[in-house]
Amino acid sequence: MALQQGSIVWVEITDPENRNPKCRPAVVITPTEEIEESTTLVVVAATSTITDSLPKNIVELPWHADRHPKTGLYKRCVVICDG
Repeated sequence: MALQQGSIVWVEITDPENRNPKCRPAVVITPTEEIEESTTLVVVAATSTITDSLPKNIVELPWHADRHPKTGLYKRCVVICDG
């Protein structure tokens, strides 16, 4: 599958306190038409730290305990969409 806006990629990224670097899922937000081999991608990191009620700025990603066939996620994750 070609990389495009909305793709989930695994990247080494730090936590919100800029510590604990590890490979985490992230959603590509770079527009598809701007993605080239040498492009630096803009991503939004996903988190599995989730509250019971999701505010409007939080989007849950598709997942399945046996790995979702499209996202590859195996546990509940969200992205926080703050501008």
